[in-house]
Amino acid sequence: MGRKVIYWVVTGLLALSAVFAGVNYLWGGQQAVQTFAHVDYPQQLRVLLGIAKLLGGITLIVPGLLTLKATASFKWMFRLLT
Repeated sequence: MGRKVIYWVVTGLLALSAVFAGVNYLWGGQQAVQTFAHVDYPQQLRVLLGIAKLLGGITLIVPGLLTLKATASFKWMFRLLT
């Protein structure tokens, strides 16, 4: 029982992080826009990454999507470690 609670708390925090980052990218947060301009990436890429982050966060919470959930979890853990 304790492991399930820890799993869902960590998964929920990771999903919230992904959703907030996606919303920030989609709404054109000042820091996101400046960062993309600084590295000379097109702003369209910011929108595509925002959609991907938002969908990844939702995928982490929806039950039954094990393959997508594993991929999203790996991507977020890799991003956090690098």
